[in-house]
Amino acid sequence: MFDTAIWAAITPKITLASFGALAPALALIVTAILLILFVSFRVERDIQIFITFVGLGVAAFLLWAIGFHRFPEVDPAYAAKQAISYVEVDAFTRFFHLLFLVIAAATCLLSIRFLTIHQRPVGEFFALVLFATVGMMALVAARDLLMMYLALETMSLTTYVLVGFLAPEKRSIEAAIKYFLIGATGSAIFLFGIAFLYGATGTMHFDLIGQLAADTVFGTARAPSGYFMLGATFLLAGFAFKVAAVPFHMWAPDAYDGAPTPITMMMAIAVKAAAFAVFARVFVVSLDLGGKNWLAMVLLILSAATMIWGNLAAIAQRDLKRLLAYSSIAHAGYMLMALVARDELTLAMSSLRFYLFVYMLTTLGAFTVLLIFEHRNSSALSIDDFAGLASRYPVSSAVLSLFLLSLAGIPPTAGFLGKWFVFSAAIKSGAIVLAVLGVITSLVSVYYYTRVIYTMYMLPSPPDAATNAEPAPYPYEQRLSISLAALILLVGIFPDSIAAFTQRGNLDPIAKKSVAALRLQREQIARRIPPLRTSSPSTLTPPRPLPRAHPLPTPRTEPLRRTEPLRRTEPVRRTEPLRRTEPVRRTEPLRRTEPLRRTEPVRRIEPSVPARPQPRPLVPPVVRAVAPASLPALRPLPAPRPLPTARERLPSSMPALPVVLPSNRPNAPTTRAVVPTSRPLPVSPSPR
Repeated sequence: MFDTAIWAAITPKITLASFGALAPALALIVTAILLILFVSFRVERDIQIFITFVGLGVAAFLLWAIGFHRFPEVDPAYAAKQAISYVEVDAFTRFFHLLFLVIAAATCLLSIRFLTIHQRPVGEFFALVLFATVGMMALVAARDLLMMYLALETMSLTTYVLVGFLAPEKRSIEAAIKYFLIGATGSAIFLFGIAFLYGATGTMHFDLIGQLAADTVFGTARAPSGYFMLGATFLLAGFAFKVAAVPFHMWAPDAYDGAPTPITMMMAIAVKAAAFAVFARVFVVSLDLGGKNWLAMVLLILSAATMIWGNLAAIAQRDLKRLLAYSSIAHAGYMLMALVARDELTLAMSSLRFYLFVYMLTTLGAFTVLLIFEHRNSSALSIDDFAGLASRYPVSSAVLSLFLLSLAGIPPTAGFLGKWFVFSAAIKSGAIVLAVLGVITSLVSVYYYTRVIYTMYMLPSPPDAATNAEPAPYPYEQRLSISLAALILLVGIFPDSIAAFTQRGNLDPIAKKSVAALRLQREQIARRIPPLRTSSPSTLTPPRPLPRAHPLPTPRTEPLRRTEPLRRTEPVRRTEPLRRTEPVRRTEPLRRTEPLRRTEPVRRIEPSVPARPQPRPLVPPVVRAVAPASLPALRPLPAPRPLPTARERLPSSMPALPVVLPSNRPNAPTTRAVVPTSRPLPVSPSPR
């Protein structure tokens, strides 16, 4: 465990040097925010373009002004006070900051016509480019693993959006999704490495991690633990994802092909340069690669595999953007060769920066010419479309041929000197086999580069080529490509000035300065812990006498009785284990009853047809009526006497008369009957 004073001393602090180091980045952040506001308020497009280049100019001026300020690498006393910080400004950092600003300005300049043709907004595109540039600048200046991860994600997230800026085109969407998924995987692996390194060393600062790796932290000997080696492995894999080293290169061809051509140029140059800069700073300063340890062997294998696969895969490509993507993978292998040459640190770092500078000029010029052809033909950049191009566009064809020869390393171009310096560093460090392999793969690259030149100059133009040619000139793109071609020849013939510029501020003085600064820091920590405060005998004052206390009566205690020894209890008998009861039998499921049968629907009763009245009989039967319940009961009548018949009593001339006939039943009402005469008459029943 660290002491509190030591922990406070080694914790990174945000100092004035930190703000001075990020002054160009802060200017770009302000410019990007203004662009977003202009887009929200629909300010004119020309004003947005003007503000973008003004912000880039202010950032370049601040970068130039920082070179005259006394920052940590210039003033040793100031370096001792500010030895621990999140960022650092040195010649190594300023070189890459200048490279990023140049690439950002070229990307914005070449994107104006491109965005106009594809009908995309300018302000949002430029704001994303500036935010990506801020991430690159913070990534190179970082001295802390956490700061480095935040800067790396800032650069990566904005690049994901820029790759898919041409959505809803299928190629752009596919490229953005692949780049995002594989890039997120690389970031996760990178974060695992940071976690393991922090767990093994207790710090995230580059210099302190390097001292722990060298077993010289605070005078104690500590061998690198398994967590330290595991963290270094994960960190190496994360960097391999970002620089597109084999076998972590799967995202590069599709992302380069589907992205807008200016963004492809920015990814091939600026993103790769930022990743290699922080790669060199971490593995040279923090992780000691001196000697033939396992990490140096892993870098050697990565470099060899990247050179071989990048050049062999580029032979089979028929699209020029995919060819340049695999060419970029092969060039990453040449740059890894400079990191392998750790024993010759000064030569290795200067050759790496010179190679990156030459690669920037060559790739920028090649993509500028590709943009001109893309605008004129409005088609995919297939190599077959370049047939007979020299007869139609002689200047652009000659410039593109010069850029391709420089990428192949043909003298007297600047690309030849870049490979020469890298191979020399590898040979002096003892990696002769790797240098020979680099020469062989460079010869392989000559084939697919010269195939494009052969197509332009030797093959005839297609019949409809004259109709596809657009007579409108592209002044900015043509002037920029011609200027870059002249600069490549100038650097190839007179490389002294550029070589001297790239040799300033190597990482070796940074490592030495870190050791000296840490020693001064430890001395300050030792002086900061105060000793115990003591006073001289003459200044001592006698202690104040305590007041006399009354003695308390001592209570009389009885002698302790000897208790009986504790009886040893019997051990607890182990009970029998519980018998496992039989499982509850599963009852049979309820049988499903038969569904209710659907009854027949009620038949509708048809209304009955009233029956025709039947003729009543001449002599109706005796009608018996029941009296209602409300009527009083009748008295029973005496038994009737037999009466003579009407035919006997009545004369024949009399009509029929109604006669009341009593009933034989008791309490029954009487009924009326009709006595017929000799002439039958219809008789109706009497009312009740």
